[in-house]
Amino acid sequence: MSASGSDANPGTLSAPWRTVQKAIDVLGPGQLAYVRAGSYGQTRCGSGDGGSAAGGYVTIAAYPGERPVFAGAYDGIWNISCAYLRVQGFVIDGPSVVGGTNIYANVGSHHVEISDNEIRNSVCQGIGVEPSAHHWSILRNRIHDNGHGCDQQAHGIYLQGDDHLVANNLIYNTAEGYGIQAYPSGNRNLIAQNTIVNSGRGGIVVGGGSYDQAKIVNNVLAFNGGYGLHWNQSKPTNCLVARNLAYGNQAGGIEAGAPASCTVRDTLTSNPLFVSLATLDLHTLTGSPTINAADLNDTYGRDHDNTPRPQGPAPDVGAYGR
Repeated sequence: MSASGSDANPGTLSAPWRTVQKAIDVLGPGQLAYVRAGSYGQTRCGSGDGGSAAGGYVTIAAYPGERPVFAGAYDGIWNISCAYLRVQGFVIDGPSVVGGTNIYANVGSHHVEISDNEIRNSVCQGIGVEPSAHHWSILRNRIHDNGHGCDQQAHGIYLQGDDHLVANNLIYNTAEGYGIQAYPSGNRNLIAQNTIVNSGRGGIVVGGGSYDQAKIVNNVLAFNGGYGLHWNQSKPTNCLVARNLAYGNQAGGIEAGAPASCTVRDTLTSNPLFVSLATLDLHTLTGSPTINAADLNDTYGRDHDNTPRPQGPAPDVGAYGR
């Protein structure tokens, strides 16, 4: 795709399509389309689009070395109801409307990967996941400055549904909400090796009588309003909260009063030693307590810089490895 292309073209490098919607409508399992630098609007992936379990994902990715921008006053800039879709390498900026979401996991979507994007400046949610969605992987994204001026509490990620993996993301400056809200329903969701800072209400909130078997491990939860991790009044069941670093949060680290069916263990409480909180360089300095401190059994993929884990005798806590 190219901002100077045409949907009447064959979709080649020399004669590209104009819209990403054209690629969504045409591509089948296992196929990939590159998007050239430029500005693009709303894209919808419907129930008949995407790939398949047998044939693989449809991949929509930024052209190597380029950074296309999706923006506009939409309820969802990427509105996804399909399966087996990968969205990779974009800036997704906005939306500027109340109730809008940068990426919306719509009814029935599953096996979707959102990776290596910058997801920013939404009035409401950065990523909103609907309760019937399942098997989303949200990996290595920079999710920031979302949730400002919404008509209700808004978050970097609002995570509902089952069997999701949220790993190796940077989430910061969520003005009026949490970095991640895991509530009110979902099963077997893994939130691992993220770095969450400067969220107005707290780093992560988890709860809901129908939120079961959440696993929150190896995250850095630092310098947030409220707690690093807060339990909702309606609490989750059978969860594991382990090897997280919680430091400098206004109300405290991991809130007391965990449900009896949940295990909270091995919380780290020292300064993570970011390179620069002021400039949001959230790499860590030599001597950081995050280094080699993560649980080997809860390491998920490459770090935020796309570097294999571990680089030392054990993986590091948080989005970055060393």
